Amino acid sequence: MVAQLDKILEVNNPPKLTIQVVPFSQGWHAGADGAFNIYSYPDPMDLDVVSLDYLDGALYLEEDQPVERYQLAFDELRATALASRQSMELISVVKREFMNRALRWTQQMARYGLPDSAWVKSSYSGDNGGTCVETQPTPDGLVAVGDSKDRTLGAHTFGPEQWQAFVAAVQDGSL
Repeated sequence: MVAQLDKILEVNNPPKLTIQVVPFSQGWHAGADGAFNIYSYPDPMDLDVVSLDYLDGALYLEEDQPVERYQLAFDELRATALASRQSMELISVVKREFMNRALRWTQQMARYGLPDSAWVKSSYSGDNGGTCVETQPTPDGLVAVGDSKDRTLGAHTFGPEQWQAFVAAVQDGSL
């Protein structure tokens, strides 16, 4: 998600597109019922066309009344949305929030400096220098899983239910 938001910010710097966001706080809006595209042409003799995509294809509307309804919906959608500058600011804020959440999640998941004496080597690990997995309980009730060959990598933590489900899957051969 961060990469997608970053791409939107990058593409529109300097501003060359009109990007508008309808915030969730706005509630229902004209685009909430589904995406649509309006194709308009400079020659008044060319018909405007609305396309509606769905799972198995697309529907194209060319008659005046349906096209006018979608043009009105588009105008309402633009009026409901934040201005382009405000939209770009919101995208920047949301990107930072996602990055901060990801950092907090990573900090919660990764553990470093756990006591060496508490590690228990997996019964599947041998002394041949191969894959060596070890575990230990953490003070906050999680299970830390690490690589005994390089403890500087830290350990990933899992909740007890997640860990038990993993162990059960390994024992019954489904993993």
